[in-house]
Amino acid sequence: MDISGDDARTERGERAAGDLAAQVARVVAAGVPLAEGLRATADEVDQPRLQTALRALAEQLEGGTPLEEALANLGAVLPRHMSGLIVAAARTGAMGDALMDMIELQQSSREVRRVIADAFWYPLVVLVLALGMLLFFGAFVTRSFRVMFADFGLQLPLVTELVLWWGDRGIWLVLVILAVAVVLFIVYRAVAGRASWQRLVGTMPVLGPVWQASGIAQWMGLLRVLLTHGVTLPDALRLAGHGAHNAAIGQTSLRLADGVARGRPLSQMVLSQPALPATLVPLVQWGEQAESLRDACELGQEMFEERARARAGMIQAVLPPLLFICVGCMVIFIVVGLFLPLINLISKLS
Repeated sequence: MDISGDDARTERGERAAGDLAAQVARVVAAGVPLAEGLRATADEVDQPRLQTALRALAEQLEGGTPLEEALANLGAVLPRHMSGLIVAAARTGAMGDALMDMIELQQSSREVRRVIADAFWYPLVVLVLALGMLLFFGAFVTRSFRVMFADFGLQLPLVTELVLWWGDRGIWLVLVILAVAVVLFIVYRAVAGRASWQRLVGTMPVLGPVWQASGIAQWMGLLRVLLTHGVTLPDALRLAGHGAHNAAIGQTSLRLADGVARGRPLSQMVLSQPALPATLVPLVQWGEQAESLRDACELGQEMFEERARARAGMIQAVLPPLLFICVGCMVIFIVVGLFLPLINLISKLS
């Protein structure tokens, strides 16, 4: 999975925003004046950045700064989609509900990402251990056998020649290819940007489908929350685009917002976006016809979250046994290749 610097900063910002939203939600639910409650809450939290944000927001509200402007001033701490939600909820008087909905969405998205990370963690460990074992064989074991074969003057079968080639050159060739691939990925990530990088990740086998499903689920969840609390569809698409974990889907959401703002149906726009699956089109069409895009987004969120969990579960169940089989086949190939000349020699001597 993509663990780049931008993604790590996004994750930290998301957690800070979630903590801030939770504090504001508690203040609103308790009926305490917002500024006073924020200042009191700042004295209790143990995150310096969050303390500063809470106190700054309280000071601005006490000084008569409108809520929308005060939130805009906290843009470095509070993401744009969170600020837009708070402003909309303040107009409808449902700020507590809106923030709790956003907190639940963030918790659900984190849980899906945790399931995906767990599905890939164990196979990754197996792969690293297998590579280490092959390095050991290549660097030490095959070298000793080559010296022994030379001392006995044995004629080596093809399988043994392949094993010795693997120890001398093959494994280093693989390592060079892997190193070049990593460098190319890093360069591409730096040059093309986060959105293009994540679009590339979405096309990868095994990882790509589960990555895309989790990104679409989180994006549709954002749309659901924003539409539920009075944000207009074009604005909801823009805010969801800025708040999407998957930057490629975020760019697509911004294009959808522009098209909808010009009067085009959302379902027609979704159909023209390659980053979004065709299965979304009938769901969006139903939401438009029933005048309930919020419900359509909720169904879409649930559908793609379940799809991401199911695919992650399948990966966790299938990938480790396949890796063990591949590693076992490599070990058998190496053992047979190294001992076959000795077996032939013993047979001739007997």
